[in-house]
Amino acid sequence: MPYTSVPQDLTRIKPKTIAGLTKRQLIILPIAVAIGVPIFFVLRTVNVTLAALVMVGVMMPIISLSSYEKDGRSADYHIKNYLRHKKLASWRPYKTANMYKHLSESEDIIHANHKKTKNSYTPSKKRKTPAKSKNNKARKTTGHKK
Repeated sequence: MPYTSVPQDLTRIKPKTIAGLTKRQLIILPIAVAIGVPIFFVLRTVNVTLAALVMVGVMMPIISLSSYEKDGRSADYHIKNYLRHKKLASWRPYKTANMYKHLSESEDIIHANHKKTKNSYTPSKKRKTPAKSKNNKARKTTGHKK
């Protein structure tokens, strides 16, 4: 009895509709033809070989976009995200509010007031410091405790 191998991941298999082409390829192929054939007819008056090369050069990237897939996403998905990123790179839809802005402003005000008052502060009553005796001074210098 013959055996066939069946892939475990069946989501990667694309259903083919006509002539082994997927729906995406069937939609993009007429678009490429609609762009490439008029270019051929316009340029064939100059040179037929040049017209054919330009037509192929225009149609092949469009057709290759129909079969390109990366990370399970098609090329138009990646192109759309790239353009959206480039367009919105300078504009941020969400801006955060700095909760600490008010606190930093109030700290700046406090520091500014402190600097002003520090230089101009004159206490009304001077504290009297007790006179130190020679014995206390000697003890501190020798480091002995008695």
